[in-house]
Amino acid sequence: MNCKEYLQKLRDNNNRDELPFPIEEYRKRIKDVKRAMKEAELDVLLISEPASLYYLTGFYTFAVYEACTMILPLQGSPAIHVYPTEIPAAWLTWVEEIYPFDWNQMDDIGSQLADILKEKELEGKKTGMDLTRGGYIPKTFEQLKKFLPKNTFYDVSELVSKIRLIKSEHEIDYMRKAGRITAKGVNASLAAVREGITDTDIAKVGHEAMIGAGSDFMCMDPIVNSGYRSSWHHATHRRVTLNHGDNVYMEYGGCYQRYTSPMMRTAVIGNPSQHLLSITEAVKNTLNLVIQEAKPGRTCHDIAMEAKQGYREIMSEIWFMGVCGYSVGAGFPPTWADHITVIAEGVEQALQPGMTFHLPIMFRVPGKFGVGLSETIAITEHGCEILTEPDRDLYIA
Repeated sequence: MNCKEYLQKLRDNNNRDELPFPIEEYRKRIKDVKRAMKEAELDVLLISEPASLYYLTGFYTFAVYEACTMILPLQGSPAIHVYPTEIPAAWLTWVEEIYPFDWNQMDDIGSQLADILKEKELEGKKTGMDLTRGGYIPKTFEQLKKFLPKNTFYDVSELVSKIRLIKSEHEIDYMRKAGRITAKGVNASLAAVREGITDTDIAKVGHEAMIGAGSDFMCMDPIVNSGYRSSWHHATHRRVTLNHGDNVYMEYGGCYQRYTSPMMRTAVIGNPSQHLLSITEAVKNTLNLVIQEAKPGRTCHDIAMEAKQGYREIMSEIWFMGVCGYSVGAGFPPTWADHITVIAEGVEQALQPGMTFHLPIMFRVPGKFGVGLSETIAITEHGCEILTEPDRDLYIA
């Protein structure tokens, strides 16, 4: 059978019951996006960024590198243009109009999208695209311009993202569940830390605990490193044996319905040095300051400036990027960060109830060690709710 016949067979079986949110929530999201489209004077929006696709439709797959586009007209019903392996993911959304294409048509995605827009009487219209966030390759964009010469194209990559920044109660509840899953993995790994095993052994225990607690496939594998390797960014387990005196850093993100609540913790094998203890105390103080100041109306800049009190005296000794938080929510590999906003100096975004952030406070003493402690939080009407687990003491193995 061809891809269209495959889709029809799925329709005939009618086992379509995996939407993570009530249909009313999707309708509200579409209404919010169309309001933003109207303000931006757009006639149609082409959405390919995996998290935004999921947010608006429920489209859910680990193959986020495959081409898929939601066509959302200002007037009329949406459609999904989809690669053959992802036809089930499209069918399980609430969107009825699905345009599948065969694997050997990958080079003609732009012309196919142009045909769909023409069919929906959207030729010559103002067309928004998520060019800096989505999966569009330059060739697809060039084809669109070639086959739709009368359309005007705009990069509106932040249009849906800004709406995603404020989470619904359903979303925050998923993040609470993700936080509990993350904590299961972290606590299992902390309990496993001992001299003679490897960082890979620690990651294995944490991964198994999170999967056992019900995690979806994760946006990132567990991050574990030790000793001087923890003073590097984005290093992880590599069969390195743990020795007496080593610190062991871990950063995990359990996932529930594509929502991740990350968490960092640090352990030490044996009695910690005074140096390690002093850096740990600075990390804890800085994290506590961020949590204390994270409330509606405060700007990201203001919070970052307040947090400096926690590490001002050791700034010349440590490496810290100054990012005290970044927004998180629905995500897909390779990252749980949604790249919408950050809590950092110079960012004048005011916090609002429903925003959710990971607070990655990690101080690195270059070439020696790093200490990381973090929580994921949700901004509430009067402050913030910690969605992970607030026990932030250095774990001594």
